[in-house]
Amino acid sequence: MDQLEGTSWKKVVSSLLSAIMVGAIMVLVVGHHSTPVALRAGSGPGTNPGIATRVAIPQTRPDDDTTAARSAGGRSLAGSAGAKPVAPLDPSSGGEPTTSTPEGLAPTDPDDPTDPSQGPIPEIASPALTEIPPGWTSSTNNLNVGTMARSYLMIRPPPQSGTSLPVVIILHGRGLYPAIMERLSHLLPVVGRAIAVYPAGWNRSWNAGGCCGMAHRASVDDVGFLSEVVRQVLASQPDASARHVYLVGYSNGGRMAMDLACAKPGMFAGLAAVEAVPVAPCASTRPLPTVLVASSGDPLLSIPTDGARKIMQGYLEPTMGQTVDQWRQLDGCSPAASSRTTGMVVSTVWSYCRAQGRVQYDLYKGGSHRWPTGDGTTPSAATLISRFLWAGHA
Repeated sequence: MDQLEGTSWKKVVSSLLSAIMVGAIMVLVVGHHSTPVALRAGSGPGTNPGIATRVAIPQTRPDDDTTAARSAGGRSLAGSAGAKPVAPLDPSSGGEPTTSTPEGLAPTDPDDPTDPSQGPIPEIASPALTEIPPGWTSSTNNLNVGTMARSYLMIRPPPQSGTSLPVVIILHGRGLYPAIMERLSHLLPVVGRAIAVYPAGWNRSWNAGGCCGMAHRASVDDVGFLSEVVRQVLASQPDASARHVYLVGYSNGGRMAMDLACAKPGMFAGLAAVEAVPVAPCASTRPLPTVLVASSGDPLLSIPTDGARKIMQGYLEPTMGQTVDQWRQLDGCSPAASSRTTGMVVSTVWSYCRAQGRVQYDLYKGGSHRWPTGDGTTPSAATLISRFLWAGHA
C-alpha cells in the first residue's frame, strides 16, 4: 500500500513539473516574438468567451502622401480612378486614410488605409530628378531659421541677358521629399523658363495651422522659413522677378500654401492648391489669382458646398465648395462664371473680380487623394495650373 501511494505521489509531481516546463516554454516563445501583442476576449474556434486571448496588433504605417509618390510616374486621370474604396475616417483618430498604387517608392500596402497621427512617417527613397533640359542646373541650398537648419531644392535654366524669370515655389505633401514632388507634379516640363524651388518640410511635413504632422506638433515656423526662402532666391538669383513669384502646394503643402499666402499678402503673384482645403480662415484683403484643384473621389475632402464636413486631425475642415467661395469673396468676384469640360475635368472660372483677382476651380471626375496627371484627352493639374498662373504673367 505504501509503495502504491509513493508511486501515485511521484506521478503527481511529474505531471506538475511537466506542466510548469510547458508553461515556461510558451512564455519564452511569446516573450521573444517580434510582433506586439495585446489581450482580447477570446474569439474564434477553440476559445472560451471571456478568456483573454493574445492577438497581434497590426503595425500602422502613417502617412497621407507617400502613397501618391509611388504613382509619380503614372498617368491616371485624377490619380487612380480604379482605386479601391478607402475605409471611412474615424473623426476621433485624427487620421487621414490613404490608398496607393505603383511605383514602389514607399513600402506600404496598396489597400491599407492608415492613420497618419500614429507613429513615424514610413521611410521612402528620394528618387533622382526628372531629366532636366540641357544647360539647366539643380542645387540644394541650406539656410538657418532661428536654431533650425532647413533646405530647398532649386532648378533653373541658364540666364539670358535682359530676361527676368518667374519663380515658382512648390510645396510637397506630407511624407514626401522635394525630389519626389518634382517628379510627382510634372510642373517642370510645362512651366517653361522659370526658377523652380522645392522647399523641404520639417520631418517631411508643414505646420499649416491646426493640423498636419510633426511640424505642427513641434510648432515649426514654416511661414518664417518659406518667407526666407523667397527672400534668399530673389537675392541670390539676379534674373529672378520679384513681381512674379508663384506658390503651388499639394495636400499638406496645399494647406501650407494657403496659410502662407494669407500671412504674406503681396509676396505672391498667384496661388495654386491641389487636393487641399485651408485650416483657418484667411484674413488677407488683397486679391490674389487662385486656382484650386480637386478630385471628386478624394476620400480626404468633402466636395459639395453643402456636403458633410470632415474632421481631420482634430479640426473641422471646410468643403471644397466652401473653400472656393472663400477665395471668390477674398478676390471680390461676382457670381458670374464660365465653365468648360475637357475630358474628365470641369474648369470653372470667375474673372470679374477686384483688381487682379481671379479664381479657377478644376474638379476631376473620380480619382483619389493624388496629384492629377491627366491623359491624352484630360489635361494634367500641372498644365491647368501653369495656364492659369501664366495668364497673368507679363
